[in-house]
Amino acid sequence: MSPEGKGRLVQGDDYPFNDELLISESDQKEVRRAYPLVHFALDYPELRDYFLPIDARANHAKRRTRRCGFTAVSLVTVALLGASAEALYHGVHALALPIAAAAAIAGLAGSLIGWAGVMSSASKRSWLQDRLGTELVRQFHFRAMLALAPDIVAAVAAKDTSKFLEKRSILFTRFRGDVLERRAGFLDKIVEGDEEIVPFINRPASRPEAFDSPAGRELLSAYERLRIQRQIGFCDYKLSTEARFFSRYPRVQMARFRDAAFAGVVLLLILDMFVLVGVVGGGEPHPLLHIAAVSTAILVLALRTLEEGLQPAREVERYRHYRSSLCNISRKFNAAAVGADRLAQCDALEKLSYDEMVNFLKAGHESKFAI
Repeated sequence: MSPEGKGRLVQGDDYPFNDELLISESDQKEVRRAYPLVHFALDYPELRDYFLPIDARANHAKRRTRRCGFTAVSLVTVALLGASAEALYHGVHALALPIAAAAAIAGLAGSLIGWAGVMSSASKRSWLQDRLGTELVRQFHFRAMLALAPDIVAAVAAKDTSKFLEKRSILFTRFRGDVLERRAGFLDKIVEGDEEIVPFINRPASRPEAFDSPAGRELLSAYERLRIQRQIGFCDYKLSTEARFFSRYPRVQMARFRDAAFAGVVLLLILDMFVLVGVVGGGEPHPLLHIAAVSTAILVLALRTLEEGLQPAREVERYRHYRSSLCNISRKFNAAAVGADRLAQCDALEKLSYDEMVNFLKAGHESKFAI
């Protein structure tokens, strides 16, 4: 589930609206204005300072993984196309040797890049490991906010936030040592199927009445805006469509791959018809027809490989399911009459968010650019 600097938070390298951690100064000022009682619990500089470098590394590793995958598939495709067109330059020594050599080099280079950059999973693992770290930081932030609600309310009543800030800092230090700095091991367990392995702060079962105080109600209002609505907005963003041919959005990618595969099948059928007409007519099909058919099949295979690496259909299914569940939680949250019932929906969202993170990590671990 990241800024390129100190600007507004960018989720997944391309989402400019997920400001739940208040990365920019404008976000911090807006929270102080909108939530004057509890803004000190929403603004967490120590957590942001830890989050930003991990997020930057995750984005860099993701880009490197994608570049390696696309480069490897492109080079291997060029090698296969060069080999399939051998009939065109066979016997022409001036062309045969350079083309054959170029195809061989492209194939070898693509295989090596694929093995070193993708198949060995080093960059992908770095991406997933750091992405796990950023998502755990987010979840800590909101789970801690819920767990420490009585302390937040007490701080507002006493007009003294020092005890709350110290308690939260101690909890974060412990969380860093117990979980965040050990995320490599947690990632292994998650992708292997053990989904309940990350220890989280559990909110106290007692004193739900804290959320019926003015400060408690304001805290829940902030949670609804910064957590529930931001997550829904993120899903809307990821499920959006655009006119550009090359798109980062899963729905658009899915449509592009589907259309390209259909066009490839239609082209193969047309080429087969030409071959069949030539055979029925007693003539010998032109070599270009065979080359075109084989080349089309290779291109379709390359597209299928890219689709397997990006997995847009799986992404769309995940985001649709996640959004539907979020909207259900949002409806129940807003319909709840007391703080305890709203708190139950907050707990449901945090469990849902963790499950979505697990699904994302598993999907990323299983994706491969292998042709």
